[in-house]
Amino acid sequence: MESKFSKEQLVQSKHFTRNEKDILNALLTKEEYSINDARDVINKFYNMEVK
Repeated sequence: MESKFSKEQLVQSKHFTRNEKDILNALLTKEEYSINDARDVINKFYNMEVK
């Protein structure tokens, strides 16, 4: 089982760049996420189609 972290913990983590932290800060809505969940959110953001 993966460890879960709060949005605040992820945004302060050294696992992510400044830009990735901005994305997480804007898009995370649940109480807790794993590192992989957070990376999925970032990847989905980068792969979004601009309309």
